[in-house]
Formats: sequence, structure tokens, C-alpha cells
Amino acid sequence: FNTQSKTPIWVAHVLKKSDFQNANYTERTNDFREDKNLKQYSPKPSDYTRSGFDRGHLAPAADFSYSEKAMSESFIMPNIAPQNPQLNRGMWADLEKSTRGLLKYKDINDIYVVTGTLYYKNTSLGEFNGVQIPTHFYKVIIEPQHGYSAAYLIPNDGSAVNHFSQYLIKIRDLEKVAKIDFNPQLS
Repeated sequence: FNTQSKTPIWVAHVLKKSDFQNANYTERTNDFREDKNLKQYSPKPSDYTRSGFDRGHLAPAADFSYSEKAMSESFIMPNIAPQNPQLNRGMWADLEKSTRGLLKYKDINDIYVVTGTLYYKNTSLGEFNGVQIPTHFYKVIIEPQHGYSAAYLIPNDGSAVNHFSQYLIKIRDLEKVAKIDFNPQLS
């Protein structure tokens, strides 16, 4: 979490097929709340009111629909960043759904997901109530058993159109832009 931008830098989680098998699915809770551990640095859900931006999840709520507690935890503000409504409700939602959909394949049991915000060239798209608006969002998807992977870098300015596959990027190129090594254990 970046206390200056009041947004997450990145989040990581694992999607497990076993979590979704025979699960009682939890409905979306929408219980956005600040993180008391971050004290004055945590944005409040009300900071987004009339901002023109959605409270965009980095680790999507639907990825935790197998557990009421996990679903609720996805609504803590350090998992939220300002996201263009067109992106959040369109292409980004499609990318999140497609990522979960990979678990439907017989030979895929786990998917590692890293999602983050990017302030390209150290700029933002503006700010509201001390919350800076990221220029881009990214998602790295790794299926460890077979070594499948993909990365996407998508602008947050409303210009992203068509299908998320147009925003596919090599992981090593994303690492250079984000200045993060997503797989430090690998050569």
C-alpha cells in the first residue's frame, strides 16, 4: 500500500479449484471499509463519493465468493483503487471472470494472480480527497503446474476498448515498467 497515493501498489492471491468445488456461494457484500491499522493513511469509502471513479477491487470480490469472511475482507480499502467505471464494469470485469474461468479446465487446479496499480512515468490521472488515480492497472496470471502465464497492462483513462487480449504484455516488460520482480524465485 502506498500511503502517499492512498492506493494499493499490488495485491496477490491464489485461486484454487478446491475452494470453488461444493462451495456455498456468498453474495457480494459491498461492505467497503477503511483499514484501522493504516490509521490516517487509509482512504474511506466515502472519499470516492461523486469522484466519477468506481471503487475498483484489485483482488476481486467474486474470487472469494466461496467464503463469507474472505468476500468481506476483499472490501477493505487497501484492496481498492480508483478505476474508470467503463473499465471496471466492462473489460476489467471480463478479465477477472476469464481468470476465474481457467479453473474450469480439467488440468488446472491453482492460479496465482498479482494485480496492481501503475502511475506511468510517476504521474497520475488526478486526485480526489487525497486519493491519486492510477494511469494503468495490471494483472499477472500464472498457472504453476504447466507454466502458463499472461500479463495485461490496461489504461485507466477510459480509452481501453474491445477485448483485454489487446493489452497483453510480456511479464518481463511489465516488470520493467512496474519495477517489480513478480517471480523472484525464478531465473
